[in-house]
Amino acid sequence: MGLLVVRIEDVDLDACSDWLWQLGATAIEERPDGDRLALFVGFPDDGLALAARSILNERWPCRFESTGDESAWRDEWMKWIEPIHVAG
Repeated sequence: MGLLVVRIEDVDLDACSDWLWQLGATAIEERPDGDRLALFVGFPDDGLALAARSILNERWPCRFESTGDESAWRDEWMKWIEPIHVAG
C-alpha cells in the first residue's frame, strides 16, 4: 500500500484537491513544505495512486511513497482496547 505526495502552490489547493477527489482519492492531508504545500493522498489501491500520479505530474510534481506492509501497523491499536462498563 502506498500514498501519493503532491507538491503545490497554495493557490492551487482547490484545483488540485478537486482533481484528486475525481481521480478516486479517499483522504487528503495538507502539510507545509517550505514555501509550498505537500498533499499526502490516500487511494483505495496503488494502481489508482499511480494512475493519478501520471495525470497530475503534468502540472504538479508528484511522487509515490510506499507505506510498507499495512498489516504490520494497521491493527496495532487493538492491543490497547479494553471493555468499559457503562452504568445504566
